[in-house]
Amino acid sequence: MGALLGYTTIALPQWKNETNIELRLDENESSLYASLFWIIGIICSPIGGILSGWLGRRKIVMIASPLVICGWLIIGFAQDKIMLYIGKIICSGEYPI
Repeated sequence: MGALLGYTTIALPQWKNETNIELRLDENESSLYASLFWIIGIICSPIGGILSGWLGRRKIVMIASPLVICGWLIIGFAQDKIMLYIGKIICSGEYPI
């Protein structure tokens, strides 16, 4: 979780100055990107609580870990803003669990 929050703090200034127009984030887009973690947390926390009670925390983390890896890969290989958002959403969805 710390890596996802810390990465956003470091990456946002770089994306504001990005030379590729497809990846350049303005103030509103940067704010949305930074807040996606908390928005997804509100949605996924109840679902994660129910699944954790049903399957157990260890199994949920084992199931969700490949999704987080996919999310980080999408962020790392992003070609446009949509890929950045999708990767952040995928990564954020696992942490409230």
